[in-house]
Amino acid sequence: GQRITAESINEEFSLPDYASSDVIQNVQYDQDLTRELGITEAPFMIINEEIGLAGIQPIEHLVEILSMAQSN
Repeated sequence: GQRITAESINEEFSLPDYASSDVIQNVQYDQDLTRELGITEAPFMIINEEIGLAGIQPIEHLVEILSMAQSN
């Protein structure tokens, strides 16, 4: 697979500034892990027509997002 660079992250997500090396490492780790696990697709959810949630998320993050949506 293609290695992640600041330029590719900024291009993909239209970030105004370059991604930090920590962001690049995290994205690369996630990409390597999904490849290792054989994952080729990930979900995209829209919660309460307000929150867009892309990709594979830790359960703690899903619970936090759902709690936020429920309290609104």
